[in-house]
Amino acid sequence: MWRRLATCLSLVASSLVCTGCWDSTEIDRLSIVTMTGIDLAEDGQSVRTSVQIARASELGTTGGGLPATSTGSAKAYLVESGEGPTEVDAVSKVISKLPRKLFMGHRRVIVIGEDYARHGVGQLMDEVVRNPQSRLRTYVVVAFHEQATKVLQVPSDLNRLPSDAIVELEQSGSVAAVDARKFTKQLTSKSDPYAMGIRIFTNEMSEASKEGLTLDNIAVFQREKLVDWLEGPAAKGFLWISKDLRQDNETVILPDDIGKVSVRLGSVRTSHHVTVVGGQPELNINLHTIFDINQNASRLSLLRSSEMSVVRSALRNEIRSQVEMAMQQLQRDRADPLGVSNELFKYYPGLWHKIEPEWREVYAHMPIHYNIDVNIRNAGLMSSSL
Repeated sequence: MWRRLATCLSLVASSLVCTGCWDSTEIDRLSIVTMTGIDLAEDGQSVRTSVQIARASELGTTGGGLPATSTGSAKAYLVESGEGPTEVDAVSKVISKLPRKLFMGHRRVIVIGEDYARHGVGQLMDEVVRNPQSRLRTYVVVAFHEQATKVLQVPSDLNRLPSDAIVELEQSGSVAAVDARKFTKQLTSKSDPYAMGIRIFTNEMSEASKEGLTLDNIAVFQREKLVDWLEGPAAKGFLWISKDLRQDNETVILPDDIGKVSVRLGSVRTSHHVTVVGGQPELNINLHTIFDINQNASRLSLLRSSEMSVVRSALRNEIRSQVEMAMQQLQRDRADPLGVSNELFKYYPGLWHKIEPEWREVYAHMPIHYNIDVNIRNAGLMSSSL
């Protein structure tokens, strides 16, 4: 009996200290951050942090189930900025301007201004990793020749929140999807980080010449500092060998004025490994692709193996040219986003410790061997062009 009474008393006592969600905050008392930007201040030393805050009251639906706010409307979000000597202090300045508690748990994108990236992103990533509200699945992009604050203010034509549009671009399979976890892992390894560049473009076809956002360049770092951009064919070449590309369309011009053929990427497998020849490292890049024919604008009959081989050869030469352009630029920049140094350290530790002091110079002159394999599995129901 006494044991049963003691058990009841202990249950009653424990229930008195169970206060439920004692630190909960109602959603209408939060400033929900969907995207942040970081720039160098005008003095070149302080930092300016900008936050894009969703207007929760504007993101609901009407009685008929339609969005209460039109697509791309600036009413769906607001942008607030603050400056300080450190990233944390700059965020504190933003908090002091807002009547509601700042909540970073739903941040989807971090935009780094180009000037800040060239100055160094180490302190920013340190804050991101230590902040208990930050999610390491937050995407990291670098503003191409622009400040991050300007990027945060550009609306989207198809999404009420610009951050959602950027996330959809990152997840499309046609760009390098780099989140905070991947970026930090590269930053703390022996290789160098990279991230997609976000560019503001003007739609001249629109009556109001609206601005939009696109991801089409790659920011290349040397340790924590941005050193160069991969653009055009060089950017595509890096995507081929970085294991980021899952969706792509290519159009190749065939020799001897035969015409053009457009193809759709079916699958791609890429690998790279280091071999040591004569005591010096060499890089081998292997790329195996499968394509489907999208359009035949040539005089070829694609059901003939001899004529299909012309298309395969042209595709192989085009991809090899893109990959070579990317690697030549990376070697000139002495930047190693592919992680060649990590592989050397893992498989050839003795050689790595020997060449580590002069690794950048060794990397810049490292021989590279390419093995590009192109297959076309589906030519369609028609052999010749209409």
